[in-house]
Amino acid sequence: MCKDEGRFLERTLTSLKGVVDEVILIDTGSTDDSVAIAARHGAKISHIPWADDFSATRNATIDAASGRWVLIIDGDEHLEGALTAPGALKKTIQDFEERTVVDHWPGVFVRLSLVDKMADETAAFASAKQLRIFPKHPLIRYESPIHNRLTLAPELHERGAAELDLDSADLTIVHRGYDPAIARDKRKSERAMRILTKAIADRPDALNYFYLGREHAHAEHWSEAVSTLTTARDLIDASPSQLDKHHLQAVYFYLVTSMHKAGSPLEAIRFELLTALARFPTSPDLWHEAGVIFLAHGELEGARGAFRQAVQHLPQAAEAEMSFLMFRPWLAHLNLAQVEAALGDDAAGRVQLAQAIAVGLPDADAAHDALAARPVDGIVVAGVATMPARTRHLQLMLSSMLPQVDEIWVYLNNFEDHEVPAFLEHPKIHVHRSQRFASDGRIHGDLRDTGKFWMSHDRNADYFFAVDDDIVYPANYVCTLVDKLNFYGRAVVGVHGAQLRQPLNSYIQDRDVLHCLAELNEDTPVDVLGTGTMAFKPRDFDIWIEDFEVHGMADIWASLAAKRQGLPLIAVTRRAGWITVLEVTTGTLYEEAAGNDHVQTRVAQQLLPALAPGG
Repeated sequence: MCKDEGRFLERTLTSLKGVVDEVILIDTGSTDDSVAIAARHGAKISHIPWADDFSATRNATIDAASGRWVLIIDGDEHLEGALTAPGALKKTIQDFEERTVVDHWPGVFVRLSLVDKMADETAAFASAKQLRIFPKHPLIRYESPIHNRLTLAPELHERGAAELDLDSADLTIVHRGYDPAIARDKRKSERAMRILTKAIADRPDALNYFYLGREHAHAEHWSEAVSTLTTARDLIDASPSQLDKHHLQAVYFYLVTSMHKAGSPLEAIRFELLTALARFPTSPDLWHEAGVIFLAHGELEGARGAFRQAVQHLPQAAEAEMSFLMFRPWLAHLNLAQVEAALGDDAAGRVQLAQAIAVGLPDADAAHDALAARPVDGIVVAGVATMPARTRHLQLMLSSMLPQVDEIWVYLNNFEDHEVPAFLEHPKIHVHRSQRFASDGRIHGDLRDTGKFWMSHDRNADYFFAVDDDIVYPANYVCTLVDKLNFYGRAVVGVHGAQLRQPLNSYIQDRDVLHCLAELNEDTPVDVLGTGTMAFKPRDFDIWIEDFEVHGMADIWASLAAKRQGLPLIAVTRRAGWITVLEVTTGTLYEEAAGNDHVQTRVAQQLLPALAPGG
């Protein structure tokens, strides 16, 4: 059955070539080129009006078929696997039937893997097993207006059935219609909830309640999901035969997830988890969800135990009728790594990070950074200047730097009392506000970016890092730059730099930027280092607030101070995207300089050697 599936239908029908003897297409009102595509492929086409009932339409396709077996496939699906070779599927069914079915009735029912993928097929995100091939018989019908159920009349049940469960490598149905963007565009969730609400009024059974609860969960209607899924669970408890074990496992999964999102008490969630895991003790998805919930409630030991069980049972994910974790096994390893590290077992955490990388962690570079991170021998102090509009950015930056340093000095430019964020109350963080008197009795006021150097001359520090409030630093940032400082001896190192060109008529225009987000294959001397990614040893670089004659251009003044003290400026090697620059909506110092860089140009000219006569 089909409506407006022209985007996918060509692929669908091509995949059926040589697999089936005829294609029946029931169109329910397409306005695109679906019907023309079907006609081009020789499909037998009928038209019926849409009546909010998938089973009625599905049964119409069965009635129109003339074959002995029926294969059900939708217009946004296609077949993959070895049995798509011409005649291969039919021979497999016939051979199985001859071995298992007496008098060739009731025939063979074939269960296939169905995999949900993004529209571009770059990633899979869910799977299930479904009966999609069955004998054509007037007493074998679909029921339920949505999420159809294939049913046999009672008199057929008595005669038994032979079920062939095909391996996914043999035959898989790839479904792309649940790509979130497509689902939103077609308003699938709204349609499903409307049909299911009506279906429940006609047939209030556990499966309809489960499907409605799942739709509420997908739509993030958490309270409605909890209520509906609880009803499904109660109906199952009263009559366990209402739902097969695979749907029952999904009921519990969505129920505990929705309870967590709805803010239910942990003890209530724990009770449902214990009940679910008693029934499904080898489900990696349920164990992983338990770990996520315990972690969110600060129960680290419970989270570790749950994530360990999820990792242990990952092989079962590939065999499950319904599993999300089978497509993201790295997530279980990554979450376990984080909990192990939080509980002080860095070695176990590193093992799990390595496992996450091995099974396909998408952001493997970040995991490699974490594996490469190590403590630094010496005291590390960092300095940052910020303003009220960057509070959220500041929090993200601090989360990346606090594990790597011993102290961070935060200079707050023009923060009112009510604007000082509570997260700055941290034993490693020292705050100075622009309104406060300095220790020398003077009010320094708004220092802008210069404020990050407030304590850069601290001789108790072995290393000083100037950082920005709109950058998230990798886990191995500090140890990497410390290695460079120790390698070069007396130097200032960093990630973002620029080489100036002569004659220098414009600081913005007459320079080659080694951007912090770009790859750099070798350490490179520069004329200017960005102070958002700068590191040095305070005993080698004597820099004070007074060295910055104009605030808002710290890069040039710091670089000039380094030159006057004979310190080379080195932009260090790194991969592209090693650091993350956060998007800001407030004006940046670069934008300010781009509008008028006369002062920057005058100061930057002092960084270049004087031109020889006639040069």
